[in-house]
Amino acid sequence: MGEERYLQLNELIEFITVLFKKVGLSEKDSNLLAKSYVDNNMRGIDSHGVRLVPNCMKRLKEGGINPNPKIKIEAETPSTARLDGDNGLGQTVALEGMNIAIKKAEESGIGFVICTNTNNAGAMGSYTRIALEKGMAGLSMAATIPSMFAWGGIKRVISNPPISISFPGRKTHFIIDICLGSVAWNKIYVMRDKGLPIPEGWAMDHNGEITTDPIKAIDGGSVIPIGCHKGYGLSLAIELLTSILGGHLFGKDLKGLFGNPKVGEGIAMTLGALDVSKLIDVDILYDRVETFFQFIKSSPFKEGVTEIMIPGEPEEKVKKIRMKEGIPLPREVIKSLKDCAAEFNVPFPF
Repeated sequence: MGEERYLQLNELIEFITVLFKKVGLSEKDSNLLAKSYVDNNMRGIDSHGVRLVPNCMKRLKEGGINPNPKIKIEAETPSTARLDGDNGLGQTVALEGMNIAIKKAEESGIGFVICTNTNNAGAMGSYTRIALEKGMAGLSMAATIPSMFAWGGIKRVISNPPISISFPGRKTHFIIDICLGSVAWNKIYVMRDKGLPIPEGWAMDHNGEITTDPIKAIDGGSVIPIGCHKGYGLSLAIELLTSILGGHLFGKDLKGLFGNPKVGEGIAMTLGALDVSKLIDVDILYDRVETFFQFIKSSPFKEGVTEIMIPGEPEEKVKKIRMKEGIPLPREVIKSLKDCAAEFNVPFPF
């Protein structure tokens, strides 16, 4: 507990790419998936990083994820589309969805694409950053299994949906990447694995009482929605714009990332892109963005604070540090990767 090893970006990507090829993924998809997980670690989003690789390997091996999906468009307009992901990897389906959204935004100014019948795609910010690379604002959000109580209830009936919104700037990009529970469940699992208590305000136990015990939260409890009833309402809005509008599974029919590895999750995601250049001259826009951000950053600091950061900046700072120092992985994650490598007869190089 508390022990970490530092691994380098490229060697970790190479190792994980080899792993995924062992379960039937193409070289391209294996590398895409490896980069996706490692990039989350690089940005400090360790809950969605390489700790999830063994579980993904298991799901691919057992048939819960289709390694070679035939993604098809079920409905389409010049600015919208609805895709059937054929139970493919969430990462590949989400990438396809965002690329379609960007193409539609280039032509129509906006693209809004729902991807259904797919699996966990990791951190939603991975996809809004793709829109930023095209100078566009981005949106990505997903609904997963019921894992949160309705406000006032004591049964898991709503998703803890992740959402990311990005907006381009000249020097600083805005990228918010959150879930509408006070914390992602994966972060509670990380605290449990480390044998640490969770902060007060993260979760409730099965009776609806606030707890700092991650095990009590996991055993029938709930993450607390951000803003209480307000976060609850926003969670429902995301489910309406993903699973319900997507026309496939929703609610109790969805399956979990750590559930039966033989069954697909059936989740839905919505990806959006907005071509801001069609609304305003980008030089004028970037001047306005930077002026706005500087106004925010000029706020007086509370005691102990030395900088006000724009959402997205903390992750970029972590990335710069980890590019130099390597990616810190806990002993438990190293062991799970080593065990996974042994199971699939892949040399463990670390």
